[in-house]
Amino acid sequence: MPSTPTEHKGATLKYVRMHANGAHSIPYDIISMCRAISGYDVILILGVSGCFFLPLLRLMSRSKIIVNID
Repeated sequence: MPSTPTEHKGATLKYVRMHANGAHSIPYDIISMCRAISGYDVILILGVSGCFFLPLLRLMSRSKIIVNID
């Protein structure tokens, strides 16, 4: 596996060790959002396969949430 950096341009990078495409994309997104609920200033969401979880994330997190729907 290629090296996985822990930081990029001052942003902390975290990884979820599972497939992110196809049927796995929904649980991947939800797990990722749950892990980001606290401890971050900004949560960047790229894609919305787990979008039904976004209202709950907004209620549970004080982070600024940025979503790219593409």
